[in-house]
Amino acid sequence: MAPDRSERPPGKVILRNPLRGLRYSTLGLMVLIIAGILYVLTERTRGGDSGPPLASLETGEGVAQRALNLDVKRTRRGLPSLKVSAKEALTYRDGSTTLHDVAVTVIGEDRKTTEITAPVAVSGAGSSGGWSFKNGVELKDDEGFRVEVPEIDYHETPQELSATGSVSFSTGAIEGTARGLRYLVGRRIIEFPADVEIRTAAGSDPSRKILSESARFDPRSHQIEFRRYRTLSSDGETLSGTSLLVDIEEVDGRKVIRSLHSTQGFRAYLPGPAPPGGGAGGPGRLLTGDALDLSLDPSGRIDAASARGGVRLTDGDPNQDPRTISCNHLEAALDQGAITSITASGSAHLRIPARQDPQGEMTTLGADRLVARFAPGGRSLQRVEAETGVIATHGDRTLKAPHVAWETASGLWTLRGEGDLQASVTSPSGSISADSVDLDRPHEVLDAHGHVRTAYLEKEPGGDAAAAGASPPGADGAKRMAGLLGSGDGPLHAMSDALHLVLSDRKAHYTGNVRIWRGGGSIEAATVDYSDADGLLEARDHVVARVSVEGGA
Repeated sequence: MAPDRSERPPGKVILRNPLRGLRYSTLGLMVLIIAGILYVLTERTRGGDSGPPLASLETGEGVAQRALNLDVKRTRRGLPSLKVSAKEALTYRDGSTTLHDVAVTVIGEDRKTTEITAPVAVSGAGSSGGWSFKNGVELKDDEGFRVEVPEIDYHETPQELSATGSVSFSTGAIEGTARGLRYLVGRRIIEFPADVEIRTAAGSDPSRKILSESARFDPRSHQIEFRRYRTLSSDGETLSGTSLLVDIEEVDGRKVIRSLHSTQGFRAYLPGPAPPGGGAGGPGRLLTGDALDLSLDPSGRIDAASARGGVRLTDGDPNQDPRTISCNHLEAALDQGAITSITASGSAHLRIPARQDPQGEMTTLGADRLVARFAPGGRSLQRVEAETGVIATHGDRTLKAPHVAWETASGLWTLRGEGDLQASVTSPSGSISADSVDLDRPHEVLDAHGHVRTAYLEKEPGGDAAAAGASPPGADGAKRMAGLLGSGDGPLHAMSDALHLVLSDRKAHYTGNVRIWRGGGSIEAATVDYSDADGLLEARDHVVARVSVEGGA
């Protein structure tokens, strides 16, 4: 029977194979090394560099660990990277963390950065990843936008910062305040939910202020959007409406407002120019419509405006019958804040009351397109140009033409036809049509050229000459020639190549292929002078008369 090797005789030592023990020790050491490598790789994947080692301390109640000069970078797939540094980090037994003199840099996918600095940052217990920055927080991006707020919260899951207290912010020459803030970290959008006020920095001329219920700032597009807003400038300009988009540009190394875009209805007011000696300006201009674009020059003054949708411009005191322009689309050019020209298109209509007209007559002008030009300083209207379907009224006259120009100071009207469309002037005493018509309103002189046609409603027989009790030399012959056309209440018609008409004296001078007729009688000649005031007609050169016989042929 084989001996039992498991029994150890008393006092006898049994030696085992020493290589076997060494093999087990080596295997255990390798397991520890592999575990350590896996741990390091796991930590790097989760949070990058973990910073200096934490020392186990009992420096305060509930404090479990403390780290000095913390510097950690976290890279996460699909989320902005975070770089966190702090002079001191305290981790408590309940899992919360407090950082002192902390700076957090958020690095977006576009490599743009946003930095948050605060004296204190506190992280609650649990895995929500939320932080509260306290005791005066500053937020700034690499585009120069800066925000200051007493306290702000960072929410890891939705990737946003939020605050409910007073907020101040600035970018270049623009600064402002608001109540509350919401910063969408991933999209780098900043929202101000209430009581927003933005203003250009001190020293801007003119200075500008925007008040709104809420605002939204996109640093990437350099735009701020305001809701239910009102703007004011040191020049007295105001603009109000529902939605306003402000473009910010960098000029000479500083960020300034370069354009404003209002939609969903607007109301803009530009004050009248100040008198030469200073003081308050006169009545201003009120502009309303659906949408408005304003362009500002580098100094902050408006240099161009574009309005759309039911546009109406009121020039002067609305209670004193002001000058008005209405249209679908209006473009205005300005110089040093003063309007130099206005272009109105789409059912454009200009109305000037008699008190603002140099000749003291009501004037209206409607067309598909109007251009109004102003004298230096922007107050005095110098010239109006209209085209396509132009209809104007000036006193008791109606003027129509494809193209019309009016020199307001001199009172000269220029009407030009186009193709088969002629220029025409109509008044209670008759009508004139031609390829072109020039009307000198102050001197009451009209010149027409090209395919001239006229129709006169004569005065009562005898006219002004009969009332005066005398006839000019040659009047008897002229009357007999006029009598060849017959009498009656019908208008006197005429055709010629050209016409010179003195409206105040009611005298017409026809030249070139003249033909005058009424009823069955007519006169043809190279030149005809006709006086409607006293019924005189004189024809010269190549005269042909066709007699009208009343009561039969």
